[in-house]
Amino acid sequence: MLLCVLLHASTALAQDPAAGPSLAAQVVDPTASLKTFILQNRYSPSIWGLDDRRNELLFQAGVPHDVFNIRNIFRISIPYITSQPMGERGLADVEIFDVFLYQKGWGTLALGGVLGVGTNKGPGIDTLSVGPAVGAVLRKNKWTYGVFNQNFFSFGDIARTQIQPILAYTLNDRWSFAIGDAQYTIDWKEGRFVNVPLSAQINYITSIEKQPVRFFFNPQYNVVNEPGSKKWTLAIGAALLVK
Repeated sequence: MLLCVLLHASTALAQDPAAGPSLAAQVVDPTASLKTFILQNRYSPSIWGLDDRRNELLFQAGVPHDVFNIRNIFRISIPYITSQPMGERGLADVEIFDVFLYQKGWGTLALGGVLGVGTNKGPGIDTLSVGPAVGAVLRKNKWTYGVFNQNFFSFGDIARTQIQPILAYTLNDRWSFAIGDAQYTIDWKEGRFVNVPLSAQINYITSIEKQPVRFFFNPQYNVVNEPGSKKWTLAIGAALLVK
């Protein structure tokens, strides 16, 4: 269905071009002041240590706003599991973050915090976690690069750091290539990396009825053999872009 929409959207763009170079550069910059609403499907055909698969839908909303006359970005990620090895379906852990953006001569510095709201995992298991978030993004010609860091801590079970490298190349006003949402995850309780994805993403910007839309495909391979974790993940989705 998504491919059919993409073909239709390509025709719409030929009739009414709406994307531009600045918009194409913003979609690969997590600190860009661009309102986005993303829906993606994340399918994992293989799981480390299990002969099984997993699939989830993920909705993300990113909304720029001002606090104390400083530019902010608020983002919420809501996953919904449609299938997994344990057989349970439904809402998964929700992540929320808000960061202040500071424009510097070299690029953009982001400082803020994150909140994790988990589902019930049984008695005595923490479901709420908080921590700091920091990032830096630079642009040079058609390249965008940097790093983003989020930390989730609770008083008991949760002690996790996520490091997201940022590297992207904007080819033109429609196409860009990036690492994608690759979260290198350290579990401090285990004292090691539990997720190190090799990741690549292709983005395509078009217009449907004058509404800019980004379609993307992001395959990932987790090199860490962590039993029960996702080995391969194939993400495909679309995002509404609002300047």
